Amino acid sequence: MSDLSSQENSVEDANAQAADPLLTLQQVAERLSVCYETARLMVKRGEIASIRRSGWVRVPLTAINDFLEHNACPAQNSLHVSSKSKVGKTGTSETVAKSFRLARRIGRRPSNA
Repeated sequence: MSDLSSQENSVEDANAQAADPLLTLQQVAERLSVCYETARLMVKRGEIASIRRSGWVRVPLTAINDFLEHNACPAQNSLHVSSKSKVGKTGTSETVAKSFRLARRIGRRPSNA
């Protein structure tokens, strides 16, 4: 009877794998918006689960979803910007930009602000 249950488990595992598409490394790279070599290294380091056979590597779609879920950064509610500092086109505050311009005129490097 245990042989029958182990066969049923094998069939269930096979069905689960069949339902989960296997992706090539190129497809993984495209889904993660990284180059092929980066995707290959992520799989090699074990950051993304994979199935390896002689001559090929495949990554289950669920492994990609798990990777993205575990490596997601929480969103920030808002940026805290002082109402007194103005942010210039480059993203630096106007005060910092003025310090750098003044330092260039004087001919020395500004201290870290």
